[in-house]
Amino acid sequence: MEYMTPPKKYKLPRVKPLDQSFKQVHKYAYQVLDGTVVSNKWIKLAAERHFKDLAKSEDKSYKFEFNENRADRAIHFYQFIKHTKGELAGTPMKLMPWQQFVVGSIFGWVTKKKHKVTKRKVRRFKTAEVFVARKNGKSTLASGIGLYAMLADGEMGAEVYSAATTRDQARIVFDDAKVMLRNSDLKEVATAYQTEIVAPALNSKFKPLSSDANSLDGLNVHCALIDEIHAHKTRDVYDVIETATGARTQPLIFVISTAGFILEGIATELWKYGEQILSGTVEDDSFFACLYTMDAGDDFTNPDNWLKANPCLGVSKKLEDMERLCLKAQTMISARGNYLTKHCNIFVNSTDAWLDIQQVQKCKQDININDYKGRDCYIGLDLAQKLDLTSLCLIFPDDGSGIDVFFRNYLPEDALANATTQSRYQFEKWSRDGYLELTEGIATDYRIIEEDLRYFCTKFNVLSIGYDPYSATQMSIKLTEEGLPMVSVAQNMQNLSEPSKEFEQMLATQKIRYNGDSVFEWCCSNAHVYVDANENIKPVKENKMSKDKIDAVIACITGLSLCVLKELEIVSIYETRGFITLGN
Repeated sequence: MEYMTPPKKYKLPRVKPLDQSFKQVHKYAYQVLDGTVVSNKWIKLAAERHFKDLAKSEDKSYKFEFNENRADRAIHFYQFIKHTKGELAGTPMKLMPWQQFVVGSIFGWVTKKKHKVTKRKVRRFKTAEVFVARKNGKSTLASGIGLYAMLADGEMGAEVYSAATTRDQARIVFDDAKVMLRNSDLKEVATAYQTEIVAPALNSKFKPLSSDANSLDGLNVHCALIDEIHAHKTRDVYDVIETATGARTQPLIFVISTAGFILEGIATELWKYGEQILSGTVEDDSFFACLYTMDAGDDFTNPDNWLKANPCLGVSKKLEDMERLCLKAQTMISARGNYLTKHCNIFVNSTDAWLDIQQVQKCKQDININDYKGRDCYIGLDLAQKLDLTSLCLIFPDDGSGIDVFFRNYLPEDALANATTQSRYQFEKWSRDGYLELTEGIATDYRIIEEDLRYFCTKFNVLSIGYDPYSATQMSIKLTEEGLPMVSVAQNMQNLSEPSKEFEQMLATQKIRYNGDSVFEWCCSNAHVYVDANENIKPVKENKMSKDKIDAVIACITGLSLCVLKELEIVSIYETRGFITLGN
């Protein structure tokens, strides 16, 4: 794709990178288009839009102009506040060129005609969105815009809100603004309290705002800062904010976020709208967009591409951190989705195929369970309902940091009638090979599993048996009364995340050894991983309707959770008047 040649008068060779000036708006756009600044297609289109609009502003019929004084005023405002975090904490803030482009564009573009009532030129952009990867100063940029809108935007009675779906998220930008204010001369005109910042002389305020219904009533928004909109499952907060700006002459909704895992939501809707504006398919002079991400087809492991999503790389975001995270994403599939969203700023599905089956098969060893008599053992269970696979995993820790695992897999014979021809062939073959036990009837016969567990407890030193309380309550009561060390392991993020990460890492480093069990390999190939916003993970099927099973993987991870928590004391049901429970 070819982009316009930037006008030479905006090359501005005397403007240094950290000079704080409206000239940086032009120079940044110039260097994006001439290739000096590494950028993606959307930033190039944003720069192109800037120059095209400058050219249009020379026509009397075009309603907007770039006001250098207004841009300068907003950019210079940041020098009144100081950094709040990291190595630069306490030093006056200097915006990087890309940040000056954002701030200068938002506040520099105004109407040519003055407003009839205020007698001031009105800001062009009513909505501005900036999507950029994590650790690129998003919250700091937003906090400064909020303080400027409250104190220096020429708006009496300004109401500024940091808005989010949760109170904690809404407070991130607000708390940054509080610290900025208290460490600057701005504290002479405004006071920061626990829940709001107020400027009595201007009758202005700045407050955090979550999606609580009561707090969203009766707003008169001059400026709203919506941080991490990728976490919004609905557009409710955004819609309320947008409606609440109607009484203002120059309101601003400033959206700043990384990408996320919700592919059909307000974040992707705004992103796509920004793409349409930048590509020229939609014309909206009131909407500003900067989308820092990698281009389609870019290699995420290539450092040359990282700057496209990380304009602060090498400054607030350290190169060595990016290298470490990239390496982790290459070796651990569960870390890849988070790396792509948070550090490459790409929207991805929250569940992805998890395990590399070739990597799993490297862990295959010639081991025999009969050689483990008397050894310490942990057992994990994943019990099925009716026509489904049930798996039991025996885990034997070695003297180092590895484990040897063996499986018993059970399937009701009646399940073969409902299986596809290919699946039936596989199940029958696995049964002949000794990896799958076919039980009579339409449901797995728990009596067989109970008998196997009793046998294992006589042959090995079984320290604990983990089970899902949702599916094995009656069995656990019975076996506990017999003296077996039953431990309830609820199948939730809290219990499964750490052992799941450990399981993945041990497979990657070949610290798990198994005997070639084909059912285990099949379950590994079927496993997907769900990653939540806090980077917790949990193995899941591709979708709820999938007939591909992951039971052996779940059984192994359940057992592994007992190894991780092996300091738990296993005691009798009669001593506790209940069961040992993990996160139930």
